[in-house]
Amino acid sequence: MRKGHRNIWALAKHPSIKRILLRLEQKVGPGKVIILNEALDEKAIRITSYSGEASAYIYSYAQTEGRYGLDLEHPALIETDLNDQTKHHNELTSDQVIRLVISHLEIRQELQLIS
Repeated sequence: MRKGHRNIWALAKHPSIKRILLRLEQKVGPGKVIILNEALDEKAIRITSYSGEASAYIYSYAQTEGRYGLDLEHPALIETDLNDQTKHHNELTSDQVIRLVISHLEIRQELQLIS
């Protein structure tokens, strides 16, 4: 089920989703998350960390233009349905989505040195 896509533009997704994935990649570098290959709406995508302990469901449907919804998930907890701790957010800016995804997935950012 897991499949990391390198070419974001080749994904069959709405431009709003491609845009947020590109912004995330610009912020953290390529190959830091796995895009899950799921049959989702064109305005939605699920990404996960390499550990698979956390995932993020990002969507632009049912949101104001230029805004996103974000579900911060813990797949193991959802599967058991005993202790689902998914956090739901709506009407977020792209900057807010990126900040929350980086924190939730515990993505280590490369430091950019300016000389």
